[in-house]
Amino acid sequence: MLRTLLLLLFILPSLSLAAESSCLEYEPAEVTLTGKLKRYTFPGPPNFESVAKGDMAETGYYLQLKKAVCINGNPDSADAYPQKNVSFVQLFLSPQQIKKLKPWLGKAISLKGTLFARHTGHHHAPLILKPAEPEEQKR
Repeated sequence: MLRTLLLLLFILPSLSLAAESSCLEYEPAEVTLTGKLKRYTFPGPPNFESVAKGDMAETGYYLQLKKAVCINGNPDSADAYPQKNVSFVQLFLSPQQIKKLKPWLGKAISLKGTLFARHTGHHHAPLILKPAEPEEQKR
């Protein structure tokens, strides 16, 4: 019994480390995410509450992930905190990238880029992916 308990004490921490190592990393690490490309509008300035009540509309592209992800934190940055079970990602895109991605709206796509965490009122998802370049794939 004692032998089994000691064995578990050594195995469980290593399993926990293995689970954490499967999490994604913040920038500058490059990641690839797969999901359905969507476009949403959220209220922006001045109050970030309601477009109908006069807030500016902030329309952007988002990725609804096929499988939720976790992100390891970076203790050297207050904006790179650990996150778990993230399935909704905002895309940080140039006008050229928006034009390139528009035909993919409503479809499954894989996007490659770097991640940073939400840290302003203009970020409407827990994670932001940039520059979000499409992988080569068939439509």
